[in-house]
Amino acid sequence: MATDDALDVAIDVLGGTPTEITDGVFRSGDDNFQLRMTDSDLGGSGTGRTPHMNFESDTTVTKPNGKQSFDVQENKHILLPEEQP
Repeated sequence: MATDDALDVAIDVLGGTPTEITDGVFRSGDDNFQLRMTDSDLGGSGTGRTPHMNFESDTTVTKPNGKQSFDVQENKHILLPEEQP
């Protein structure tokens, strides 16, 4: 997928109020979707060295210790061949 198209999809999926959880990890305002595009994802780790984004879905769960965890049920790799060196 073209990088600009992938970013447009990310904006549509995450909505207008995403939160950056950590570097390169963004969660939708309703906590149902997450986009990962960390340095290792963009460097191609885990997909045969092809740069990619991960679109993940499920919900955020609050653990008994009060910390939140995103339990991934679906993970779609969107390959970004334009970003390949």
